[in-house]
Amino acid sequence: LNAAPIEPEAMGHKGKGKGSKDYKKFEATIKSRDDDFEDLDGWDKVEKADGKLKINYHIREGPKECDKCKIAIYDGDDCKHIEDPFWDKDDLEKNPWTIGNGAKYITNSKGRAAAFIKIKNSKPIRKHECKFVVLFDK
Repeated sequence: LNAAPIEPEAMGHKGKGKGSKDYKKFEATIKSRDDDFEDLDGWDKVEKADGKLKINYHIREGPKECDKCKIAIYDGDDCKHIEDPFWDKDDLEKNPWTIGNGAKYITNSKGRAAAFIKIKNSKPIRKHECKFVVLFDK
């Protein structure tokens, strides 16, 4: 990677009820862990749609006028120990978490963004629990 992550957040389960493994979606709040974007906040929601992951996001106080910012899901133990992008290496030939595959967000002059992306990472939705949504500023 040529950019440092500005925000990882572990995704929590929002679905049928306690103890249910029939996951419908995961949600996380966005908070900064970088001094450059100390006021960054927002939220994201990850769910399956048409065989792909659909990530809805709302970002405030992010990088200004960024048209090459990347959003991706990563594996890891905690915010200080983020590992590799999360995707099925047996099913897909290339990492889907690239700007060329649509894993990007675009901010306005105030550093705000609200939209969604669709990415095929070939992992079942239930496998995304406790993974990290990571925003990159380049």
